[in-house]
Amino acid sequence: MHRTIIAALLLIAALAMLCCAPGAAKPTKEEAKTLILPGDAVGAFQLGMTLDEVKKIAGAPHVERGSDGTVMWTYRISGGKDKVFRFSFEAMEKSRVVIGIMTDMPVYRTKDGIGVDSRLDDIRRRLGEPDRITQLESGSMGVDYAKLGIGFLVSNKSSKVTMVRVVVPSEK
Repeated sequence: MHRTIIAALLLIAALAMLCCAPGAAKPTKEEAKTLILPGDAVGAFQLGMTLDEVKKIAGAPHVERGSDGTVMWTYRISGGKDKVFRFSFEAMEKSRVVIGIMTDMPVYRTKDGIGVDSRLDDIRRRLGEPDRITQLESGSMGVDYAKLGIGFLVSNKSSKVTMVRVVVPSEK
């Protein structure tokens, strides 16, 4: 059953890739399944839901780890030959309430078309200057729009997004 759910999510994601181009009209119910809403949701998964609610939708995670009062659930989703996508949820350990959602699946996009493989200069044009940029030892940078509730892992080499993270927005 777990594989059936993941296969269905991948099919929905593939279909949405075909119809969620930047500048498109209001998303349909199907397109909304892969819509990133900064500070709120990624597809069917919303900040504030519990890990039990995530499990009802996606099944048991492939990896579960915890530290510093939080727990991280990660799902691995096959993207075809030699490609594995990740979808992760960060939650408070005691309440198990989701406080962060991360994905490297290119099909998930904001209404403006921002997502994995977007260029940093395009993001800046659409969202303005980030609240913080952090250089990481991994050869990437964290680009955070904390007030909007969205952040990006961006490759220093290509200037393209490799991961999107949706979080509760900081105080404005």
